[in-house]
Amino acid sequence: MTRSGFAAWRLLRDRRAVAATEFAIILPVMLLLYLGGFQLMDAIATYRKVTSTVRALADLSTQSEQVTPAEMTAILAGTRQIMAPYSITGSTLSVVAIDFDNLGQPSVTWVCAQTVTASCGTSYPGLQVANLKIPAGLRVPNSTLLYSALSLPYVPIFSGAFMLPVTLSDKLFMSPRRSPSVCLNKGTPTAPLCVGKGGVT
Repeated sequence: MTRSGFAAWRLLRDRRAVAATEFAIILPVMLLLYLGGFQLMDAIATYRKVTSTVRALADLSTQSEQVTPAEMTAILAGTRQIMAPYSITGSTLSVVAIDFDNLGQPSVTWVCAQTVTASCGTSYPGLQVANLKIPAGLRVPNSTLLYSALSLPYVPIFSGAFMLPVTLSDKLFMSPRRSPSVCLNKGTPTAPLCVGKGGVT
């Protein structure tokens, strides 16, 4: 056997550092699986918070026959706390009262929304009827629905080229519980001035 052939034979039989080589090959895959799993669980937990927030907002908004803008502002601020400890920067939380005429055609009566600060009125950017996608089965003539929604820009913990920010959102339509509609009252309890009714803005 030549010297070069003997050296090649010894190299093929050498098993030193095999474990270290295998570990170096497997480590990136294992790290990717671990970090990906952790990121997925964080995104799922955040989305569950989004869903809980929307359900709580819908539940609180439909319990009253009339509610003032200040009370709606407090409801928006309170339900946003459900998202803790996740960041709510850039999120939009909203409640929209939708009235249906005798033909089942919808129109927005009033809107309360909060991105940075809360505001209530007869309209809000991006919350027009055409954008709400109301299911046909919910378009009951001479009825009212309250639409609650949250849109949250979610930035992955390990954001980068492979994990870009995404928008997590949820929405819920719910009927008023104690009356045919919910009055956003700018008057008094005994002399209500409902926003969207009689020209009140």
